[in-house]
Amino acid sequence: MVAKIAAGRAKPAGVRVVSPGAEEAFMRELQLEDIPGIGPTFSAALAGRGLVSVEDALRVGDDWLRRWFGDDRGHWLSRKIRGLDGSSVNPGEPRKSISSENTFVVDIEDDASVEKELLRLANAVASSLRGEELRARTVTVKIRDHDFTTRESSHTVPEAIESDRAIYLVSRGLLRELRRKRRRPVRLLGVELSGLIEGETPRQLGLFEDGVETERDRVLARVRDDISERFGKEGILPARLIRPPEGER
Repeated sequence: MVAKIAAGRAKPAGVRVVSPGAEEAFMRELQLEDIPGIGPTFSAALAGRGLVSVEDALRVGDDWLRRWFGDDRGHWLSRKIRGLDGSSVNPGEPRKSISSENTFVVDIEDDASVEKELLRLANAVASSLRGEELRARTVTVKIRDHDFTTRESSHTVPEAIESDRAIYLVSRGLLRELRRKRRRPVRLLGVELSGLIEGETPRQLGLFEDGVETERDRVLARVRDDISERFGKEGILPARLIRPPEGER
């Protein structure tokens, strides 16, 4: 479990080392909903008891966790918040999803800034997808508001996609719908791709290029990958993501 969480927090291209004996200290950095197995229903039940972070649950103690949530679930939670998990790590297991997320130092409120950060995340996760020679059918956008309310929305496209433009367009639609339903300053933003298939899998041919992704999108994405490989990740970027020189606008 610790390996899974640490790997997720290191995406898209970082490394997070949790040394033996440091598991509980690592877990103390997390929200309870970050723990695999704690879904929206259990998360709401925990919040109803004032438990939002792992630190909150550790402070309460094992006896109260069992009283509130039953012996089995209380014992399960007690072990999880300390980084204890008997399941094995299987390095040969097929990749199920690719994601990228960012927690902001200062909450972001205006739509243009939020969508700019979404573009950055969509490009990063799309590049990782192509780097593993995969395509994705499902795009999920995750938002954590300033009050720690976490929301997600997903969309599955008819044909698997891989390009920056297609992934951004789908994720932008999901983001706008989430913001329409609840508009609050954003603390965390993330994009996840799932329903992964091998990039070599044949595509279904249509009479017209009227889907989410066109052949031009795919070609441009591959060209961007080639340029990034030669000149670094900032060798080519969307204009909205280019930082102007100091003193210029």
